[in-house]
Amino acid sequence: MKREYGAMALLLALCLTALWNVRRVDFLIGQIDMDLVRAEHALGDGDFDRALAAVDSGLAVWHGARHYTNIFLRHADVDSVADAFHDLRQTLMEHSGEAAPAGFARLRYRLGTADRMEHLSLGSVF
Repeated sequence: MKREYGAMALLLALCLTALWNVRRVDFLIGQIDMDLVRAEHALGDGDFDRALAAVDSGLAVWHGARHYTNIFLRHADVDSVADAFHDLRQTLMEHSGEAAPAGFARLRYRLGTADRMEHLSLGSVF
């Protein structure tokens, strides 16, 4: 009977850890999204420097969590988010207002993909 209790405790610990991971990734993506919203508002005002600063702030949050993301997220997702950040930065540095909305959309898509992969669903299990 002790083995069954031990197995139940281990299963419960794994489930709680998985839930904590989902919350952590949601929080991280939420922080970055707030910076992206600020960047889009700045871009709407025509202020590329302020938009770039807001994107840099989001990138700093992403890089600040790299020890966590490199362990708990798929490496392909981590790399694609970093690439999308750098592409958006390049677009803003070139003052390309026409290409910026596509850069924001790509970055949000990559962040959303990384976030969705952490949520429990049939697709993430099988």
